[in-house]
Amino acid sequence: MNYSIIPANTLYPLTDQCSILSGTPFLILPSHRILLLGDLHLGHESALMNSDVSHISRTTKELTQLIIDTTNLHNIKTIICNGDIKHHTKDIKVQELQELRYFTEELTSLDLQIIFIKGNHDHLLEFLLPYVNTANVKFDANVRLGSILISHGHQDLNSDELLGVDTIILSHEHPAYTFTGPNRARAKLPAFVSLKASNRIVIILPASNEISSGVDYPPRKQSDFLSPFLRNSGELESIEIFPIDPEFGLFELPATNLW
Repeated sequence: MNYSIIPANTLYPLTDQCSILSGTPFLILPSHRILLLGDLHLGHESALMNSDVSHISRTTKELTQLIIDTTNLHNIKTIICNGDIKHHTKDIKVQELQELRYFTEELTSLDLQIIFIKGNHDHLLEFLLPYVNTANVKFDANVRLGSILISHGHQDLNSDELLGVDTIILSHEHPAYTFTGPNRARAKLPAFVSLKASNRIVIILPASNEISSGVDYPPRKQSDFLSPFLRNSGELESIEIFPIDPEFGLFELPATNLW
């Protein structure tokens, strides 16, 4: 397969308002001074270990520092985290509380506004709020920025929410792409996805937590999408997949047809 490589830390425009910061899971909206990322899954490490821990994981520390470095370079004022802020769905772990507190305190100390969009893992999130300084923190079901709608993706979108929208930004899907080589060599990378659904551009964010599993793209059939909006959107047009790697940057693959 022929593809181009966009060097790390380069802004790669997907639309006139949204650009991927290559090599990162970040989408930047320069005119709004917003950095957008999806699927934090704070506390995921405790699930993998099958044991609650109270320390801050290396993954969370490195992601937080990367956000800080990026905000300084790109004059960011607002961080939007698009759903699945915590990992566990049925209870609350000490690690989730510690990491949420660390994440919010590190960013709000720099006078950054944080907006958390609730995802399907976040129905207990409100019980963590008394333990977090929420002075610069907001919680929303979705965020509307002019003609852009940002929603986690686990719930369908109604006609009122879509009125006047030409770009939809989702998470939830954890898209990834697997490169195959000789002798069955495989490399799986998180990926951004761009496609058209119902005459709108849809951008799907990769999981920002590097230990969260990725779902191979493109899907085999429309019913394989996790998002009900994508499953129910009628005929979908071609799809573009943009795998990311911290060292190499962003891989620009050729657009492919769906089914």
